[in-house]
Amino acid sequence: GLTAGAAASEPADSEVAFRVDDPEVVESSGLAWADVDGRRWIVTVNDSGDTGRVFTLDPESGETVGVTTFEPDPSDVEALAPDGDGHVWVADIGDNARMRRSLVLTRVPVGAGDRVAGEAGEVERREVRYPDRRRDAEALLARPGTGELFVVSKGLLGGQVWQVPDAGSEARGSGRVAPLRQVGLAPALVTDGAFLP
Repeated sequence: GLTAGAAASEPADSEVAFRVDDPEVVESSGLAWADVDGRRWIVTVNDSGDTGRVFTLDPESGETVGVTTFEPDPSDVEALAPDGDGHVWVADIGDNARMRRSLVLTRVPVGAGDRVAGEAGEVERREVRYPDRRRDAEALLARPGTGELFVVSKGLLGGQVWQVPDAGSEARGSGRVAPLRQVGLAPALVTDGAFLP
């Protein structure tokens, strides 16, 4: 299936929406939109090996118009999810070797211009874990309207949909790593996802 998919030609009615032209975006691993002051931007991050940074792109030209940096540097960022009012969730959830004890979701501001997240206290972090065993994941979903977050694990034969505890849960207030809660099943090899209208 992978060979057939790679060899398939591009559909005749497709068109390029934009191209990322920033040489600093070497392996775009997540893509989301962010509305900031009435303007919609596209936001991306690099895969593992990069520092903590998020690139804000102009959807018409593909040019980088802003970079948000944050600390600490992530381990393996795999996804982004929109969070309204000029913020996105950065999902440090990749774990190919199944070695991580926890996953980290970081909420950072984005938009035109460079910024350092945390200077104005606008960084929220949620550290979570699977309740049973370690898994790899590459998708983070944010439910429109409620902001509920879901991690989708990636498996050869299928994955699971895991709900992230909200910020007001008991584990969040105590500083403990909060367990995810399985709420559904997912197809095999999910590498991204989003809620659609």
